[in-house]
Amino acid sequence: MGNNKIISDEDEKKIRAMRLGDKNAILWGLKCTGLHYRINAIACAVMYNITDDDIIDSIKELKSETYTSIGTSASGCAYAALDILGIEKYAGDSREVKRYLNCKFDFYKDFVVKAQEMKNKS
Repeated sequence: MGNNKIISDEDEKKIRAMRLGDKNAILWGLKCTGLHYRINAIACAVMYNITDDDIIDSIKELKSETYTSIGTSASGCAYAALDILGIEKYAGDSREVKRYLNCKFDFYKDFVVKAQEMKNKS
């Protein structure tokens, strides 16, 4: 039986670092080409209320991203994140963005808590 890993161990470590609030890892995730990385990074920036210029500039760049998968896009997450972080008020009517605004990325807290628990065990 082969290896069924979708992402490398190194990428997994970086995602864990994002979930622990590591700004360099979050910036890395924002600049990755994969939607999974970008959404994780945006959610972490919101969870940790990170408004550093380089992070915000990278999130702003993702507003023009067009790729969507399962009703989710980096663009929708970016618009919502910028509003939640108090950077740019969202005035559009996208259902996706409104979903994120309503929940304030609350669904992501479980991932953050799990990453913190794993860190405490090591």
